Amino acid sequence: MLNIQIEWSKEKFELNVVGHAGYAEHGKDIVCAAVSVIVGMLANEIENHEEMYPGQQVEVKSGLAMIHTAYRSKLRANIVFGMVVDALLALEEQYPEYIKILISKTMGVWGKRNLNRDMVVM
Repeated sequence: MLNIQIEWSKEKFELNVVGHAGYAEHGKDIVCAAVSVIVGMLANEIENHEEMYPGQQVEVKSGLAMIHTAYRSKLRANIVFGMVVDALLALEEQYPEYIKILISKTMGVWGKRNLNRDMVVM
């Protein structure tokens, strides 16, 4: 199972992904592939725009992703992080036995799908 933890506050965004979905054998797992694409796009956005994301920490490898960053543009953060969160939640909705997401300290704004989601406040 993929365990995903998201923390989104006024000052920072943190995404941690651990594990493998186990939907199919290595190299044929569409759930892992989808999450990898989403996480990879976020990592590229942050690494390619250092001026927008100060103090970034990005590590992505097999079975583990850690993306922690502050951000300067609230508008850009809501668009970028919102799309990432919404895409991951859509995958969790489609494949609940393979993905578990914990969202904490959420300050972001995104689509209606997420408005009724239980959130953990830490």
